[in-house]
Amino acid sequence: MKRIKVDKAAPAVREFLRGLPFAANGVELELGGRVIGKLIPSSELSDTEKAALFARGRELVKRARARNKGVPARVLQREVDNAVSAVRRRQPLQCVEQNRFDKPSPPH
Repeated sequence: MKRIKVDKAAPAVREFLRGLPFAANGVELELGGRVIGKLIPSSELSDTEKAALFARGRELVKRARARNKGVPARVLQREVDNAVSAVRRRQPLQCVEQNRFDKPSPPH
């Protein structure tokens, strides 16, 4: 499937896309009485796209485990608690250990 990035498209195009009434089975685009395309939700991925998504997820988990290796459980729990509280308050996240998330992940 071809992917078109619209981040740098004209503002009118971005607003049009944001305003589309997305449905579980997608939305058809009609022009001149003809359906010219259909936008489907990202949940309707091909097997290849699903495999790539799961591979990316596994890689992120691997990096998180490497970053958290050796960090005491109480520190991790405090960070999780802070993250949950921040989301509930809709405020920016404050990391318990300053700059811990800014450190690059170790090589694989």
